[in-house]
Amino acid sequence: MHPGDAEARHVRDGDRVRAFNTRGEIVLRARVDGSVPAGVVAARLDWARLSPGGGNINVLTSEKLTDMGNAATFYSVCVEVELFRA
Repeated sequence: MHPGDAEARHVRDGDRVRAFNTRGEIVLRARVDGSVPAGVVAARLDWARLSPGGGNINVLTSEKLTDMGNAATFYSVCVEVELFRA
């Protein structure tokens, strides 16, 4: 996560965060290091790795296919990020 985005959300490196959209949510550990541009978050997860709620990163993605070749659309997903409050 970009430091500017993290600061705006009061997120520090190592905090548990909730990444969510209208499709679902997942709880992750934040890495705030500026390795991605502002406005972008990235997650590196094994598809089988489960969040505390029992879902994986795929809960955020659409099952819709592209209009060119009916390919998957899971590489870019819009999400919001906030501190996780149990």
